[in-house]
Amino acid sequence: MNYAVQGLLNKLKVKTEVQNLYKEIVKIVYENEIKDNKLDEGKAKTELTTLRTKSEKLNDLFLDRNIQLEDYNAMKAKLRSNITELEGVLSTKTFKEDDFQKHLNKGLGVLKNLDNIYTNNDLNGKHNLLGSTFVEKLIFDGKNCRTEKSMELFL
Repeated sequence: MNYAVQGLLNKLKVKTEVQNLYKEIVKIVYENEIKDNKLDEGKAKTELTTLRTKSEKLNDLFLDRNIQLEDYNAMKAKLRSNITELEGVLSTKTFKEDDFQKHLNKGLGVLKNLDNIYTNNDLNGKHNLLGSTFVEKLIFDGKNCRTEKSMELFL
C-alpha cells in the first residue's frame, strides 16, 4: 500500500501556472493585510504613547501629593496592564516580507515533494501528511490508491 500511496502522491504535481497564480493571489492578500496592520499598528503606537504620558502625569500627581496612595495604585495598575497589552500586540506585528516569502516558498516546496516527504516520514508523519492533503478517505483497490473526487488544485 505504501507504494500505491507514493505513486498517487507522485502524480500530484502543482502546475507551474497554478503555482504562479497562487503566489500572486497570496501576495495580494498579504499586501492588503499588511496595509491594515500598519493602520492598526499606528493606532496602537499612538495609544501606547498616550498611556505612557498618562502614567507620567499620574506619577507627578502622586509625588505632588495631589492623589491618595490607594487611588494611585489602582490607576497605575490599570495603566500598566493596558501598556503591557499594547506592547504585546505591537511585538507580534513584526512578521516581515522576507519571512512571508520564505514561508510561502517552503509551503510550495512541500507541494512539489509530497511523495518524497511521505517516503521519508515515520508512520505518524505519513498519517498527518495524508490527513492534511486529502479531505476524503483514500481508497485502496489492492493495487492503486485514489480518492472519490480529484483534487482541483493539482488539475
